[in-house]
Amino acid sequence: MKKIVSLILAIGLLTSMGILSVSADTGEPVWSYYPNYDYIGDGRDSWAITADGNGSAVRSADDSYVTFTANAAPEAHFYVGWAAGDLTASMIPTIDASSGNVFVLKCRLSDSSKVGEEGDIIGQLVAASGACVVNFDYDATTEWQYVLIDCANPTVGSWTGTINFLRLDYANSVSVNSANLEGFSVDIESLELFTDRMAAQSYIDSMTENTDDNNNIEGENNGNAENDNADNTGNGNTDNIESDNIDNIETDDSVFSASIILVILSCTVAVLIKKRTYKF
Repeated sequence: MKKIVSLILAIGLLTSMGILSVSADTGEPVWSYYPNYDYIGDGRDSWAITADGNGSAVRSADDSYVTFTANAAPEAHFYVGWAAGDLTASMIPTIDASSGNVFVLKCRLSDSSKVGEEGDIIGQLVAASGACVVNFDYDATTEWQYVLIDCANPTVGSWTGTINFLRLDYANSVSVNSANLEGFSVDIESLELFTDRMAAQSYIDSMTENTDDNNNIEGENNGNAENDNADNTGNGNTDNIESDNIDNIETDDSVFSASIILVILSCTVAVLIKKRTYKF
């Protein structure tokens, strides 16, 4: 018993020191749609715009997202899948409504001239040929954002059964037949479904944290570059680089050592239990 208590205390000490940690579930999508992806495999678009009055679409230069552009007509929208919303015919998996009920849309305004003119933009997700309709809003910004679309609380109908039809209206709140609607465009990278709101929010939090971390790293690198240019002797730069490298190596060694210790402790507990050499 004393041995097991000691092992538990050791693990607790490592955890309190921040060497060991348990990562929270960031949430994994149960269904994903990427407009830029070729689901058929023959070069066809993975979206459909059935009439000129409903807008237009074009892939980005790096083929990482699709820009959807409205015109002077109401309800600018597109269908998920080239077969006008028919997922099966478009070789896109259908959705079991019981597997998840909250979508996350990654999007941004692609036209900076529209920023601030409309405030929050109201969009609408139409599922199951109109049997379920969900209104949502997103920010009028050219920065990438993650937007929750909660099908558990639809505006119209109910989220149930097998979903084989999806349509996304992206400019419902933009004034019809106005200069604001003409040329209003949105970049969309993905539409993903999660089990519930908590899983979706967890995913958004993890993605925004990664973005913040990358921005911080870029800022630090830019700052270091400026300091390098200002320091003609190079001595300070060398010291900083060596210090950073040493810190990184020490941190990596600590994590690696902690992992080894944890494995050893776990194996020891397993052996003790198997051989039943301890007494309670």
